[in-house]
Amino acid sequence: MATFHLGFGAQWWLKEEVFALNIQTIGKFGLHVQPPARIGNLIHYSAGVCLYYGRVPLFRALFGPRRRNPYGN
Repeated sequence: MATFHLGFGAQWWLKEEVFALNIQTIGKFGLHVQPPARIGNLIHYSAGVCLYYGRVPLFRALFGPRRRNPYGN
């Protein structure tokens, strides 16, 4: 059966480059309209937590001193 997918997601960084919340919705829609009666449509929702652990150790990034603004504002 032929299908098409449609999705949308968003990510909110609660602490820049350290901790984020992620939500996502994906829909799968069947294009078969003749019998069988079950077309196979579904919508999937998900939520998650994102942790960035690249350049700075997580504990220091969460609880350490803040970065200075390089532009002096």
